[in-house]
Amino acid sequence: MTKDHPLIYLGGLALTTILAPVVVRWFEKQSRKKKIKRHGEGYFALYQVFQILIQLTDDVKSHRALILASHNGNGVPSPGRAVKITALYEHEAPGVPKVQEEWISRPVDAQYSELLTNLFSKGAVRLKTDEIPDGQLKDHYEAEGVKSAYVAKIGLSDRTMLYLSINFTDTDEPLTPARKTLINGSLHRLKQLYSQFPEVFEESI
Repeated sequence: MTKDHPLIYLGGLALTTILAPVVVRWFEKQSRKKKIKRHGEGYFALYQVFQILIQLTDDVKSHRALILASHNGNGVPSPGRAVKITALYEHEAPGVPKVQEEWISRPVDAQYSELLTNLFSKGAVRLKTDEIPDGQLKDHYEAEGVKSAYVAKIGLSDRTMLYLSINFTDTDEPLTPARKTLINGSLHRLKQLYSQFPEVFEESI
């Protein structure tokens, strides 16, 4: 076996030294491309979220459609830590005031906490305002003339539980057959978007 000449090693080392910055720049460029692509895809995902909310107010004829997040300091819910609610996105019927700013890191009462527990275990709940126990949610619904609501879980992470709330002022039954298909289709698409682009939903929490 012949020994490689030391100059070969030196030459290889010199070549590596020269190429290293080029390789680093190449990886940085690829990383920037991926980030730019991800940002572009994220904007399109956000556009789709609002299109879904528009459909859930216009086509489903609801009072308001909201995407909300329950959280308590970006951690897993635990005793002794107040659960808070943040409204991430909303769309409302013409003439209906926005409520998003009223629900930013807003602590919830016992009645609302029970709703979140049921939502976590069941995946979806139907609400009739006159059957809701006294508390902040019932007060809010009565002030807005909301008769019923359908609330459904979108997804979970170690930071939050994300859910959809659709409010109705025209009926005590939120899931009529005509509405059910549209709502289920919209919910399925929101779950897909959340699994693909969690940052679009969790960035504001």
